[in-house]
Order: sequence, then C-alpha cells, then structure tokens
Amino acid sequence: MKVLLLSTYELGHQPLHLASPLAFLAAAGIDARAIDLAVEPLDEEAVRDADFVAIAVPMHTALRLGAEVGARVKALHPRAHLSYYGLYAPLNREYLLAHGADSIVGGEYEAALVELVRGGAAPDVSLDRLKFAAPARASLPSLDHYARLETAGGARLAGYVEASRGCLHHCRHCPIPPVYGGRFFVVPVDVVVADVSAQVAAGAQHVTLGDPDFLNGPKHALAVARAIHAAHPTLTFDITTKVEHILKHRDVFAETEEALVRGAEAFGVPAGDWRAALAQLAERHPDRTRLVSDVSNQQRHGARRHDEPEGAVLVHERADGRAHNRHLPRAERLR
Repeated sequence: MKVLLLSTYELGHQPLHLASPLAFLAAAGIDARAIDLAVEPLDEEAVRDADFVAIAVPMHTALRLGAEVGARVKALHPRAHLSYYGLYAPLNREYLLAHGADSIVGGEYEAALVELVRGGAAPDVSLDRLKFAAPARASLPSLDHYARLETAGGARLAGYVEASRGCLHHCRHCPIPPVYGGRFFVVPVDVVVADVSAQVAAGAQHVTLGDPDFLNGPKHALAVARAIHAAHPTLTFDITTKVEHILKHRDVFAETEEALVRGAEAFGVPAGDWRAALAQLAERHPDRTRLVSDVSNQQRHGARRHDEPEGAVLVHERADGRAHNRHLPRAERLR
C-alpha cells in the first residue's frame, strides 16, 4: 500500500497535519510520503503511483484548495482511494463525497486514518483518545520555507505545535463544537516538548502554540509552558486564548508570561520596546489593552523586578472573536 499525504494550507506553518499522521502511519509500519503544496509542486507521478491519497483540511482555506487538488488527483488516478481528513472534512461530508471523496474523517483522526489505509472502516468523526507520538517532521520542507517572526533585529524561524485539541466551549461562530461537542484532548507534555525540541534543532527561535484555546486546561497549559521554558529558556512563543480566560486564570497567565518575558530578555529586548508596543496597541484597543496590562502587571507571583518589562502581553482580536495573545517584544507579526 503506497500512501500519499497532501497539505495545501496551514497558515504559513510547517504542516502539523502532515507530521502527525506521518508519525502514526510509521508506528503502524506503513510507509507514506507527504507533500506540502503550499511550498512544493504536486508530484503527478507520485499521485499516479499511490494507492491511497489523503488530503488535510484543518481549516476552510485548506478545504477550498484541497477540493481542487482532489479533483486533480482523481483525474490523474481515478482508482486511487481519495480521503479527506481534519476538522473541515466531516463538516463538509456531503460536498466532498459528491466530488470524488471515498472517505472522510475528522476529530482525533490519526488512528482512524491508519485504519482506512489498512482497508478497514472508520467513523466520520473519531473522538477516541489517542496515544500521541512526536510528529514526524524530518521529511517535510525545512522551516526556512515557512513563517518567520519579524523583529527589529531581523527575522527568526518559527515553528508550530499544539498542546491540546478540541475545545470546551460552544461558540456559535466556531467550527470546532459541531465536531468535538465541547470535548478537548491534551497532548502529553513530553510529546509537546519533543516536537518543540525537534523544531528548535531545525532552527526555530519562536514557536506558535496553535491550540484552539491554550487555557482550556490551565494546569496542562502551565505544565507545558514550564517544560518548554525549562528546555529552551531563550525560546519565545505565542498562544491563542479568550480574554475571559486571562482574567479567570490570572495566576497561570502571569507565570506563563513571566517565563516568556525572560526568554525575550535573553534576546536583549529592552523594556522600552515592550512599552512602545503596548502603547501602539493601546491607540487601537484602549480598553482591552488596559485590561490585560493590569492583569499582567498586578497578578505576578511576588514583586516585579525593577528591570522587568511592563505590559508584556499583546492582545489581538481575531476575526472569529477569539483573542490572539502574543508574547512578543514589539508589535511584530508572522509573515
């Protein structure tokens, strides 16, 4: 059985939704090739040679692009089993099946995808707890093909990991509740750190923790933050969470922020840069900036050091209503 995994779009990051299923397939003794079409051309010969082609659709843009790729796959190799996997697969079941898909699977999909490759059956949505392994990134394009963190001192390579999946909440604007139904699953701390370490070894100096909400499980979040910081003290990272979670879990957020501030200081970022970034943000979102600045400054464990930056958390409201909290030394962005 020759397996080909395809990704079209993961927000400019090296695709976790290639690396994770690659690890599960390898553990099952199944050899697979992965192509990231965001940075690589489609290898038509590889498509013709594959028995099973699976396309990752973790988000809407990936779905739209993936459906186009799926049509090309079927044109090149009509007899290949075409599968779509990821969050948007079950949400668009009828459309995908009507346009050439032979199977779909979402939720905690990796083990189910392995079963499909073996010729078995799998539910459209799998919510079985998985035994996670560190994602297999060695065969993927190097990090210099992907998003960088832009700073005053230049661009830094950036990685991407997830410490949890699913979400406890039922926000009506979000695609996660129809699939996960208010459940979320943590990735073991050692697996997260192993994935971070692999990307640091590949050159990453910053990592995005792409959980739907990093503070869904505050104890787990703090354990992850502590472990990452202990393993890589100079590494900076960003998270996504609700502002209400920052307020509810002030002690967790304050300790997490402090570790990140120290990591940034190790890069020689002066306190004035943090203040300038917060001031710039305050011009656009004065109420939210003041709110989070108060939390970050007042809820620390013990007194703040005289040289510790103030207001080290930048909060960006996302289009879907969630807040993207980025522990960055300036008003920086991923490109």
